[in-house]
Amino acid sequence: MIQREKNIYDNLIIYFLILQAFGGIGDALQPIRIFIIVLIPWILKFILTHKSVVIGYSYEIHVFFIWFVYALISILWVFEPNESIKEVIYLFVNFTGFILLIFLSNNAMQPKESILKGWVWIFIFTLPVALMELIFDKHLSLAYQSENLLMNFGDGIVLQRRFASVTFGNLNGYNTMLMYITPFLFGSLIKNNDFLKFPKIISLILIVIISIIIGINSSRAAFVGFLIALFVFVLFYIKNIKTLIGSGVVFTAIIGFLFFSNNDFFNLLFTRFDTQGLADENRYILVEEGIRELLESGFMGIGAGDFIPTMEKIKNLNNYSSHNFFLEVLVQYGLIIFVLFIGFFIRIIRKNRHNEKRYTYITTACLFMLPLTFSIDSGYILTVSTWIFIASLYIIADYQYNFKKYQDNENIDCE
Repeated sequence: MIQREKNIYDNLIIYFLILQAFGGIGDALQPIRIFIIVLIPWILKFILTHKSVVIGYSYEIHVFFIWFVYALISILWVFEPNESIKEVIYLFVNFTGFILLIFLSNNAMQPKESILKGWVWIFIFTLPVALMELIFDKHLSLAYQSENLLMNFGDGIVLQRRFASVTFGNLNGYNTMLMYITPFLFGSLIKNNDFLKFPKIISLILIVIISIIIGINSSRAAFVGFLIALFVFVLFYIKNIKTLIGSGVVFTAIIGFLFFSNNDFFNLLFTRFDTQGLADENRYILVEEGIRELLESGFMGIGAGDFIPTMEKIKNLNNYSSHNFFLEVLVQYGLIIFVLFIGFFIRIIRKNRHNEKRYTYITTACLFMLPLTFSIDSGYILTVSTWIFIASLYIIADYQYNFKKYQDNENIDCE
């Protein structure tokens, strides 16, 4: 039987992931949400006709069902029912998006390669806008912050902040997306454990650029996360001291040139580390108040979408955004759902045990970066990208999705 290198499902995976580049455009009706909703009939058909695949993901489907039912019930006691109803609707779409990527991957010829390419292409598509913002300090109309943004550190330290938020409105939203992308960019640097000249050059350029954007955006968590991805990459792929030194010299020379030619770009990041380190008093307060609310709820959670209203109206906090995905899940949905949610990542780790080296790197780097990746922005539960990222790790980690599987399987659905 003649096998094609790719099929329509591979292309759909790439297009699906690229839709994330539209960010907050369309608000509730973002292109990626519309894409998911339109494909719901195909997803339902997939669940009904691919029972063997569904059984393999029965844990996730049952958790989603329990989570969704609890979210619905919690509307009865939440502080702001309208916000809760909104979150319940978004939960349904986001959970469906997770299953959609599984559906596409089970019908694709090269699902892992397609997922890797999709994440890389997100960065390429957002790059022109990001460069425009950083060079000219001009931003799209949906940006929360505007040009000439100043950041006051106290003690007379005030710096102008250049940043790139692209289509994500909040620059933390783009920083989070860059964290999702970074391990896939490093993974694209090597194909089948062999260096290829042109792809290697393009990947290196993109890695240098993403490191610069992260530095200029001055997110401490994103910067440390990038260093973790780089460190894990060195452990996985640098085989001898000569390659290590050569790669280090090239990367250091490029970053050094850019820094010394215009070190104002990096001043804000270094100032934040110097004055604040990795600590953030406001976030510690949010953690304390969130845990207090969890205890008062008897570990059952305060309800869907009720974190911000609770912190804003009941606790009277000025900074009420959680900036922590795990905190959002724990405080809003309680200990039981939180433990079930942590089970997702345990299953990813278990799936990754027999993986190919290239994909093992991506999964390992993502998991080590996870505490930082999920502590940059707020509203992770509401964001489709959060769940697509987790679904991507499921596919990347699972050796059953290696290309060899599809070479040996003549019954694969490629229509």
